[in-house]
Amino acid sequence: TLVDFLPTSTFKSLDNVNLTDGGYLVLITPENDTVVGPGYSLKDGSVKIQELLSLSPNDTFQTILESMSSMKLGDGGEDFFHNETSQEEINITYAPVVVRSYLPLNSSDIASGVENKITLVYSLALAETRNGILQSFQSINDFSSTTVNICIGVLSAIVVTFTMLIVYIALRVTKSMTKPILQLLDVM
Repeated sequence: TLVDFLPTSTFKSLDNVNLTDGGYLVLITPENDTVVGPGYSLKDGSVKIQELLSLSPNDTFQTILESMSSMKLGDGGEDFFHNETSQEEINITYAPVVVRSYLPLNSSDIASGVENKITLVYSLALAETRNGILQSFQSINDFSSTTVNICIGVLSAIVVTFTMLIVYIALRVTKSMTKPILQLLDVM
């Protein structure tokens, strides 16, 4: 099937994706040829994604590639695989890039109608190391810890202040009640 598709808008939108240091984008064809990958340019020629990522044969990654190559509209997934080279666990999230086309049911009879055909052009994947994912939440964790510590300090100060105020008021009330009684006892 011939698909008329201009990938420039797809490539431009991929330029704006922010990933951590260990993360990378992968854009592959249904035949697992690389279009976008870490350190790869289309000028380099056709390279299989396994070769580009220098992955050893890995059952988990092979399963992910099979899923990516056979995706349909609305499919997508997320999985972890272990990179033997860097000894890191990598989270990969992938989704299809598809093109809709309408094909005639019978090209000689226009009245027979058309068929809606969805063709997989690319599979897009975002890969991040587990440490990279956790690192992006570290600043939130630090901010939350600091905020909680400040709140605990402020609440502790408020509790101590009000406790001292209550003790002071209780002493004043007690004195104001016992002083007249002691004076009455002295008179009698």
